[in-house]
Amino acid sequence: MGRTLRIYKEFLRTSLSRDLEFRANFMMNVARNIVWVAFSYVVIFVIFSQTKTVAGWNQALTLSLASVSVLVHAIFQSFCSALMEIPQQVRLGTLDFVVTRPIDSQFWVTTRRFGFDRMGNLLVGLAGSVYFAIQGAPHASAFDWVAFAVLIPCSVLLYYCFCMNLMTLAIFWVKVDNLWVLAEMSMDAARYPLDVYPSKLKSFFLFVLPIGLLAYLPVNTLRVGADPLMLGIGVLWTVTLLILTRLFWTYAMRSYSSASS
Repeated sequence: MGRTLRIYKEFLRTSLSRDLEFRANFMMNVARNIVWVAFSYVVIFVIFSQTKTVAGWNQALTLSLASVSVLVHAIFQSFCSALMEIPQQVRLGTLDFVVTRPIDSQFWVTTRRFGFDRMGNLLVGLAGSVYFAIQGAPHASAFDWVAFAVLIPCSVLLYYCFCMNLMTLAIFWVKVDNLWVLAEMSMDAARYPLDVYPSKLKSFFLFVLPIGLLAYLPVNTLRVGADPLMLGIGVLWTVTLLILTRLFWTYAMRSYSSASS
């Protein structure tokens, strides 16, 4: 464990040094990412300038929903974005150098690179999630807020599992290099209330392809009150997918043929 922590700290140090090597570019990236978040808020303000509710959601809760999706995506991009390079590593053969290192390969491909330029988005998403939730659900109970706080980390882990499994497919589908697009599309879909979709599609996004758990479920607990069953489903989905993701990666590593073989 101590050795892993030392490696983790070294990843942090080298990533920070890399980002600060070109400080003007780093600051421009931070500003660009925050402007992108602001634009997504503007779209919601425009929509609610014409109506007070959309599928039972008021403006504040919709902004909180968008903020949670920003927060989840920013945490992933800050701490786990390195795994998006797996398809490229497979094509170039550089994954060979990862699997032969005396360290867990999933840990390496996940944490090797940090995106410090996403920290602005992380802070904006965190502040917006809480502020707009308070504005939109002033009567939420303490248990509702506990459920909200529990489901946010679950959302981050679910998105990690989803992206990790997508990138792992590149080991079997070597020529597919745009798997990351599907991950980005899933987060785009998570920015909007699932209640706008037909009931069958909503159930599909909750229980089959749990995109709805990325942002909808945490904020919905404040809107309608926390449901212990849905809270349990969220936690169970998270634990199950973490296990399945680990098993899938282990299987992929056993099936991986190096670029030199």
